[in-house]
Amino acid sequence: MLRASSLALTSAVACCCPSTQTPPPLKPPLPAASSASFDGQSPSSAAAPVARVTLVVVFDQLAGWVLAEYADHLHPDGLVRQVMARGVYARRSAYPYASTNTAPGHAHIFTGATPAENGIYANKVIHPQRGEIDLVDDGEHAIYGLEHKFASPSMLRVPTVGDALQAQRGEQAQVVALSLKDRASVLPGGKKADVVMWYERKLPGFTTSSYYGPLPAWANDWFAAHPLEALLTPWTPVDPNRMERLIGPDEGPGEGDLGGFGTVFPHDPKASKDPYSVLRITPQMSGYLVDLAAEASKQMKLGEDDVPDLLSVSISGTDYAGHTFGPNSWEFFDQLYRADQRLGAFYAELSEKTEVAVLITSDHGVHPVPDRSGKPRIFPDAVAGAAQKAAVGVLGPGEWVADHSKPLIYFSDALIVHPKREAAITAMLDAVTRLDGIAAVYDVADVRTWREDPDPTRRLIGQSVVDGERGELYVLVEEGAIVDEDKPHGKGTTHGTPYDRDREVPVLFAGPGVSPRRINERVSQAQVAPTIAALLGIDPPRGATAAPLPGSPSRP
Repeated sequence: MLRASSLALTSAVACCCPSTQTPPPLKPPLPAASSASFDGQSPSSAAAPVARVTLVVVFDQLAGWVLAEYADHLHPDGLVRQVMARGVYARRSAYPYASTNTAPGHAHIFTGATPAENGIYANKVIHPQRGEIDLVDDGEHAIYGLEHKFASPSMLRVPTVGDALQAQRGEQAQVVALSLKDRASVLPGGKKADVVMWYERKLPGFTTSSYYGPLPAWANDWFAAHPLEALLTPWTPVDPNRMERLIGPDEGPGEGDLGGFGTVFPHDPKASKDPYSVLRITPQMSGYLVDLAAEASKQMKLGEDDVPDLLSVSISGTDYAGHTFGPNSWEFFDQLYRADQRLGAFYAELSEKTEVAVLITSDHGVHPVPDRSGKPRIFPDAVAGAAQKAAVGVLGPGEWVADHSKPLIYFSDALIVHPKREAAITAMLDAVTRLDGIAAVYDVADVRTWREDPDPTRRLIGQSVVDGERGELYVLVEEGAIVDEDKPHGKGTTHGTPYDRDREVPVLFAGPGVSPRRINERVSQAQVAPTIAALLGIDPPRGATAAPLPGSPSRP
């Protein structure tokens, strides 16, 4: 029997108010082309030439609505405007599931499969013995330099584009994945990547795990020659006057002060409590990551033979800036502007040496800071506390709730096997739904039956949970409300909902055989993995069943 508790929820989540949320067209227009349908194909019938390197750039937390506001103000030689001028721009590519977070987004980009199919359903999960851990923490493959932290792609249930590339083109095909986050490099890299590296603030430095083996010698040499300490300089905006006109005052409502980093420019990492943590927010760190990608392409000779290579670079700085200051902030724009400009220079440098295809997208969108919109801010402890109190009311004293890690409430082992579990669940559903900002709470046992449900909201939620994994209640917040992530506490914003601002992201790509066009209708983010495969000249991985995006290179 269906069980859910809901105070205010409509089935319109999947198509929320396009008249108010769809941004106006950018000017000047891109090269004219057909506004293709959801599953349209490139009109070209001849097989396209294949680039020797396909560069995939993920701007973490770059919503479609945000890029539409900022695109005209980015540097003309930045990567975004270069690709807009010569390739395909789909403004509204929607994720086909509800839990719009970093790990599920990166997994979906590179597999084409939903969390229900690929196994990646959250950033963090509650382990019965270890507490909250990263989903990529398999408890087996240790991260070099950190004794009790682990990482691998073991949780992926389907292959990535990189896996498909190496299966079809052999060991000469190289796959490299870089990011400031483990999940944003491990998941794009897949099971057989040649080099996977990410930043760990506790070291501080870039590292990998025993799943991949030690860092290559060239990387250690490069890190020694480029010490992170040199990046600990004050962050000042590139163009304050432009940002004042575009965004308004530097300090906006709800912006956070993360560990003494400040809410207004200049931001000095050395003035914070944890300089190597806040360094991740700064554009100098994003530039360092792109420089590392350039060194990797040089040392690994990417694109120097006829077998295509795949290079994934995930820019985490936009996400860190967005969480702390919000997308409508000087900090977010300055981070995006500078990272994009540096990527544009790297793309130009790489293109001088070899044939390059490039695809730009994001792992999820974002909602504005609630202080700007007046929407509720929900605290995880309040959610877990309400569920625990309700369970005690039915079962008596005991530890019945392990924790709340969005979007799931995890039960304790004692509640899992309790004979009155069903009565406790009913009480918990009612209690949590009564919290301000909660739209509905669902029993995950019911949610798993919704994957083909005709109701669009239920279908999105059904595609967000994984068979055989823990997490017993699914919490859906109201549109515009957020679950606070304590970065910093009570400030900033986040994502993770099925609403348009979180689900819709941009996709841009260019390269050999690409037919330039602008796509204004909503398309599916499930088409991105097949598009990357088309740029590589290979068949898409198992699980990527959608058609490539319109304008993609055709194959014989």
